[in-house]
Amino acid sequence: FIPTTGTLQARHDAGAYETRAVVEFDTLGVDLAASPVVTLDIYVEFPWYLSTTAKVYGYAGDGAAALADASQTGALLGTLGNLSGGSVATGWRRVTLDRAALEGLMAQGRYVGIVLDADAPTYFSVRGTADAKAPRLNFWNGAPPVLPSLDIYGGSRSEGNPGLTANVLTYQVYLSQPTTVPVAVDFATRNDLPGAVPGVDYVATSGTLTFAPGETYKPITVTLIGDTTYEPTEHLYVELSNPTLASFRTLSASGAILNDDAVPNIISGPVSVTEPDTGSTNATFTVSLSNPSHQPV
Repeated sequence: FIPTTGTLQARHDAGAYETRAVVEFDTLGVDLAASPVVTLDIYVEFPWYLSTTAKVYGYAGDGAAALADASQTGALLGTLGNLSGGSVATGWRRVTLDRAALEGLMAQGRYVGIVLDADAPTYFSVRGTADAKAPRLNFWNGAPPVLPSLDIYGGSRSEGNPGLTANVLTYQVYLSQPTTVPVAVDFATRNDLPGAVPGVDYVATSGTLTFAPGETYKPITVTLIGDTTYEPTEHLYVELSNPTLASFRTLSASGAILNDDAVPNIISGPVSVTEPDTGSTNATFTVSLSNPSHQPV
């Protein structure tokens, strides 16, 4: 395939919401006759709690996307499907374009303009050309490969005790299918209060997972910090971000740190005093807990 690059402009239509974005591509040297399939690949970030669709329009460009071009919605090239969070909301999205309509635009010149028009004012954002995940117009000489998707799952592990080998909490990251090229994704721990606290309950971690061609599974391990405090089950999250050549089915997963300390006992030791000949004397009792507790006792 032949990737091209463009420039991205946004237009505000409804209050503070952007409803359209414009990008232009230079198709000089593209052999459309040898490209039965043409796709628009864009990196979309979209909150899980919202839902919308967007139309993809085309126009004959001039090499410089401008806000005025956002009104050029004469040629419908395709539709960006529902962007609700449970359905691959954030990540690379691929739209197969109407080839016949695209051919008509390319016959007018080397530049092809694309207008992304959200069907409702929304929060979803598209990475621009200054980003590593810039929009791409791809011309394929055969059926394009299906974009794989990423899933992450949490687990549970007891917290452990000080002075012993630290326990680790393992998260599992799966790629929906093997690929012929490496796929990478960033990860980082995150805590939601009330919950596990980095530096107290676990060691914060972040990094990048890289799936080699053919691989579909990678673990993420989080080192736990043991203690002797009686406390409830605590949770922490690992979030994924910035995938290359993949989308998400799940963006984050919760892991559970299980308490392995006993309910504290109240302990009062024996005490002895010498009885006075007259008057009284105090006997002082020391009361303690067998181990710390997360709440007042």
